[in-house]
Amino acid sequence: MPATNLHHRRRRRVDWDGLAHSPANLVTLCGNGNVDGCHGWVHQNPEKARPLGFTLRPDESPVEVPIRHVHLGVVTMTDSGAYALVA
Repeated sequence: MPATNLHHRRRRRVDWDGLAHSPANLVTLCGNGNVDGCHGWVHQNPEKARPLGFTLRPDESPVEVPIRHVHLGVVTMTDSGAYALVA
């Protein structure tokens, strides 16, 4: 099984709303750290990853910005870890 890592959609240091380490801000991506696999791609291509919801600007809330989930499609995530499909 390939290595996986938790990725912070919005940078950890941006925690004005207490969501830095919440399930809405964390996604599991394949790869070793920030260097290879999907995790590496997101860090090396933040502008391409933004429309997919994998990177957020400091002013964006992880509970409001949808993410393209590989199995579920476009979803929003709550701070408790639930998904909601976006129509």
